[in-house]
Amino acid sequence: MITPSAPLAAAGPGTLRRYRWPLMTAALAGLGVFGAVLVVPAIVRRRLSRRLAAVLLILAAAQGTGALVTVVMGMRAPICRPPTFSPPGQAAAYTTRQDTLWVSTRQALTAGPTGLALIYAQVRGADVCRFAPNGNLIARMDTGYARAGTMIGHLFLTYPKPDLTYEDLVPLTQHEARHADQWAVAGVLGGPMAFPAAYTADELLAPGAHNHFERHAGLTGGGYTVPDQPPRTLGRLAITLLALTFLRQAFRRLRRRTHRGK
Repeated sequence: MITPSAPLAAAGPGTLRRYRWPLMTAALAGLGVFGAVLVVPAIVRRRLSRRLAAVLLILAAAQGTGALVTVVMGMRAPICRPPTFSPPGQAAAYTTRQDTLWVSTRQALTAGPTGLALIYAQVRGADVCRFAPNGNLIARMDTGYARAGTMIGHLFLTYPKPDLTYEDLVPLTQHEARHADQWAVAGVLGGPMAFPAAYTADELLAPGAHNHFERHAGLTGGGYTVPDQPPRTLGRLAITLLALTFLRQAFRRLRRRTHRGK
């Protein structure tokens, strides 16, 4: 009898061979480069547990679903209208697409989480549009995000800002575009959950304007006041060490399951 955690090879010599490439693709999509480096050797040796294989397939399915939603819904989103009292030159700049190779790459790399966030935004009745200069999506809704807004993939969840001028919006959109860059790079390295996990860990030690991801994105553009004192980190460091200890144990269990039967 094959238990859920038994190696897939136990199901028959050809079982894992048939699904080798789908599982490798799922590992890369769900866990990024680092996760794939850890898991792929077990796939090649046919020592991957069924439970871990199911997790990989679920993560890959979520990524694929999100990417499909981004293509179907996100690409059809209208261009965001410029602020009401924008001079003609600023209005034209606000609605002119400036697609670059990196913008297109960033959109592709963050399509998974963006699409899942789009579903969430649509359920909450958000008004979604595309900011033409950098290709990011904006979902305007009353509640359902952190602080003044939350970037997920290349979708910015925020409240309507009818009173902001073009000069006010440019630094904000540049700030959120850098967050989209962070999503893209972290997703390649560690999968779709890598950036929110890293951001949360940083927030435990360096909250708000001290957060290193916010600093990289630009504090003033994000509406933060530049702090004049370092954060109080002793208590937060203790919490973070406990979290890292838990993650270390989880990682060791993952390695044991990955290499079971070696």
